[in-house]
Amino acid sequence: LGRVRAAADGIPVVLLGHSLGGLVVLDYVTSVRPAPDLLVLSSPALGSTVPAWKRTLAKALSGIAPTMTIKNDLTGDQLSADPTVGERYFADPLVVRVTTTRLAAEALGSVERVAGRIASLAITCLAFHGTADTIVPVAASRSAMTAFCCRSPLVQAPPCTSTIAGRGPAAPTGR
Repeated sequence: LGRVRAAADGIPVVLLGHSLGGLVVLDYVTSVRPAPDLLVLSSPALGSTVPAWKRTLAKALSGIAPTMTIKNDLTGDQLSADPTVGERYFADPLVVRVTTTRLAAEALGSVERVAGRIASLAITCLAFHGTADTIVPVAASRSAMTAFCCRSPLVQAPPCTSTIAGRGPAAPTGR
């Protein structure tokens, strides 16, 4: 981020993350690493609909069988109301329908770290999460963003639109 900031030549640095990337971004900015000026989160994976037995299995096997895979139960109708989106997604040869035990365990650990640190985060943020999302529970985002945005109300929109939250100074701090 230091190199990006230097190359930005005074332009605000924005860090954006969607789904698992949103979790990675939050884990990064809640650590002791250099912070961006602004944060944008789209349906950050702060919770999971993965069954408890799969979560337990991933954590238990991560150290001894880190490349072992567990099938994802994602379905096309979870991606979009338009069925062709799911069809095209699953037809893509680059789509992987499994997760390694190590990736799952690391993501679960990241969720726990972020939950413990998010209330102390002080950065301007726009977070949105579709209220009809069945992949990443909106309740987890709502809870985390309420902790993060304790001085700003969480605005909820009807299903199929967004939940939006924000906090921080109106303009970048210029760090």
